[in-house]
Amino acid sequence: MWLAMPSRDEIEELLKELDRVPADDLESQFLDFKEWDTESRNRAVGLILETVICLANGGGGTLVVGVRDRKVVARRRSLASQKTST
Repeated sequence: MWLAMPSRDEIEELLKELDRVPADDLESQFLDFKEWDTESRNRAVGLILETVICLANGGGGTLVVGVRDRKVVARRRSLASQKTST
């Protein structure tokens, strides 16, 4: 668990860890992963806003959008599809 906000370089290194551990295990008070909801832009934006507010209320942090934060191992499967609804 991070005791301070991770740097961009540290986050990039953590993303490489997705081949071995689920994203949930890499999250902390200062780092959160969220998948973009390709079915509903409104739900996706709502989840992102809710997460940003929570991070702000907790003293700040980093949100990485486009990563499934459920129990998925393998970076290819963890990185969410980039397709969006129109």
